[in-house]
Amino acid sequence: METIVEDVMADYFKGILQRTLRRDTAESRSLPSLEDLFEDYTRYVLRITSNNIALTSRILRISRSALYRRLSRGGH
Repeated sequence: METIVEDVMADYFKGILQRTLRRDTAESRSLPSLEDLFEDYTRYVLRITSNNIALTSRILRISRSALYRRLSRGGH
């Protein structure tokens, strides 16, 4: 399971860095905030797990209730 999580994280963050470096304006070149990364990564993991909350919470290493709270706050 740990190898899968590491692969998922590596793919995700590689994509984030590539998108950040491709942007044109100086303002948009700043790296995303930690909150933005968490929200984007949560959506990414939900998508690749076919919205499996239990599996997503295990990958993120947070409780299902914490994941539900995060999702309700973010409007996902």
